[in-house]
Amino acid sequence: MFTRLAAGFLAGASLAALAAPAEAATPVRWNTGGAVWSTSLSAFKTFLSSGEITDRALLAGINGSGWTAEEVQEGLSKTYSVDVVGVSRFLYSDDGVKFLKDQTRSYFPYWKMKSTAVVALRSAIILDSVDGSLSSAGIMKFLHSSTHSGRIC
Repeated sequence: MFTRLAAGFLAGASLAALAAPAEAATPVRWNTGGAVWSTSLSAFKTFLSSGEITDRALLAGINGSGWTAEEVQEGLSKTYSVDVVGVSRFLYSDDGVKFLKDQTRSYFPYWKMKSTAVVALRSAIILDSVDGSLSSAGIMKFLHSSTHSGRIC
């Protein structure tokens, strides 16, 4: 079941895979190879709620994702019903750690870099699944709040 869930995240997460959390004022930093741009959390919230793209870096990330803006919005917003115990067990298993390492190849907390990437992503997924639902947008929200509150990084 979690494999299917993980596959569902790939549509939305591929956009996030191009980005990494940055400083508190700019939660997502895009590294395109030739430039580094930042997108605010409010620009993501606007995009997720209305589909409106108000940020040049977000537009570039979506254009480079291979999906339409509508597909990215749907992928990031789609929620999955989950059991937090099952999610936790998977994320602490050998397969779960491998999944987390694969997903954090391009994502990592800004201040601690790779040293806390797996822990930060695992924590954000578990925190988002506590209420019985999980989404890429929820994971991003918890990554932002946890990397800037000092709880994880």
